[in-house]
Amino acid sequence: MCRTFMGVLCVQVALVSLSSGDVLPLSVYSAVIHCLERLMLSFSLSKSDREAVSSVALERYDSSSLSRSLPALGLLLTYLYTGRSADQASGIGQLENETLNDPGMEGQLAVLEHLTKILDRMHKAPPFEANIVARMLPALLEDFMPRHQIMTKVVGEFLSSQQPYPGLMADVMFKVFENLIRRKESDFVTEWVLLSLGSVVQRTPLAMAVWSLNCLFVCSSLNGPIRAQYPCLCERLGRFDDVDGEFLAVVVEEFYNNRGLLKHQRQSLVAVFRSAAADHEVYQHVVSLLT
Repeated sequence: MCRTFMGVLCVQVALVSLSSGDVLPLSVYSAVIHCLERLMLSFSLSKSDREAVSSVALERYDSSSLSRSLPALGLLLTYLYTGRSADQASGIGQLENETLNDPGMEGQLAVLEHLTKILDRMHKAPPFEANIVARMLPALLEDFMPRHQIMTKVVGEFLSSQQPYPGLMADVMFKVFENLIRRKESDFVTEWVLLSLGSVVQRTPLAMAVWSLNCLFVCSSLNGPIRAQYPCLCERLGRFDDVDGEFLAVVVEEFYNNRGLLKHQRQSLVAVFRSAAADHEVYQHVVSLLT
């Protein structure tokens, strides 16, 4: 462990340097980040030093410009993947079976907090950075979060009216659903689709609601030809005409008939669309196909 006076001093100087904000020249900033990453990878930092590094990395990632936030994100990821949680094959994927009194739970909750901060950063990140984060999110969440929390975060962000990048969050949702389906957990995906429908049909304007519904059903589909329509669907964001309504009818009917839904699940699905059918003809068409 890095417990010598000089070792501790070097780490503290590095952290103070990073905390100085954008005053530090970018070349020096990048060098300090790189040194701290190497120390993380060598497993030579004490627990308190690691936590201090992660705190500063999170602060710099959350408050810096693009040229400084991305190196800070790299340091934060190094912290996550060299910690105790990374010892498990699936990160902290077994969190659902543990309690708050278990050893290491405090550290695992800290990891969850870091992941939440990374998601929150997308709300104010420039497009280039948001695209990078969206590409790594599915694997990152799967490595360190239990599946229920993954779905809560991903579906919640996708449906959030404050999310400036709904298309990118749709990409994340598509990959997360795909991973779950590959692991034979399609029933779990089905449950989340049914749970989310009530919120989706209430989105405004109607174009966003229909696009979100189409995304939800395509991402969760087990049908290859339907899933293959996802790239075309992405281009429909912000647009609405007859083709969007017709496509919605197709994907809902496929979901209704081919997912092995129980009677109460079918009734729930129909009830959601019936509740919105009075105001929107596109939903009336869906109800007529299902009843």
